[in-house]
Amino acid sequence: MDSNNIAIDGPFKIEANILFTRTGGEYDGYDAWATVTLPPGKIPTAQDIATLVGDAKEQLPIGFRLANRHEFVRAVLKERTGFGNFAVGGPKEFSVEEFN
Repeated sequence: MDSNNIAIDGPFKIEANILFTRTGGEYDGYDAWATVTLPPGKIPTAQDIATLVGDAKEQLPIGFRLANRHEFVRAVLKERTGFGNFAVGGPKEFSVEEFN
C-alpha cells in the first residue's frame, strides 16, 4: 500500500530529528540536531519533509548544511555508544533505494 494514499486523521503526531553539520569556520565540526513536528494526524509526503528541512536550516547559523550519510551514521553511533570515530563504508550521499 502506498503511504501517500492512506487516509489517516490521527490520533498521532510525528516528530523528526534532522542532522545539520558545519565544516570550516567558527563552528567547524559542530553538529546541530533540529527537531521538527509534522502536521498532526497526517502521513508526511517527501515535499512535507523537504519543506521542514528547509525551514529548520533557516534557523541555524550560516554555514550549516544537511549532513551526509557518513556524518549521519557517525552521529547516531556516537549518540548510542559514546564513541564518535567510526569508519563508515559506502557512498557519502543517501540513496532513495536505501529506504525502500
